[in-house]
Amino acid sequence: MSNNELAQADKIFDNSERAEAALEELKNNRVNGDTKAVAALAQVPSHLTRCVDGRNALIETTQKLPNAQDLLKEFDAACQDRTGQNQTGHGQRIRLKCAGSGSTWKKPTSK
Repeated sequence: MSNNELAQADKIFDNSERAEAALEELKNNRVNGDTKAVAALAQVPSHLTRCVDGRNALIETTQKLPNAQDLLKEFDAACQDRTGQNQTGHGQRIRLKCAGSGSTWKKPTSK
């Protein structure tokens, strides 16, 4: 695998604190608004990397809020946006060679 291919794969699979950034966006969107949501968001650990970890923590801390589903949808969208920022193009193909065999991976496109 060439250095260029490795760099491309690294960008695609890089987590780069996506969940933390998405949670921060949710907090910033509510600074002057929903105090219960702000308090619940403050309880979510700030060091989360993966979107699934952030989502699970958000579910635990917001489950009693009436707008919990809206918060989850907003988090999912924010985390997905950050995932897209780390990728170089929809449907891009990267050739990965493992132990002498080659395979092609097609990055999923967002809907």
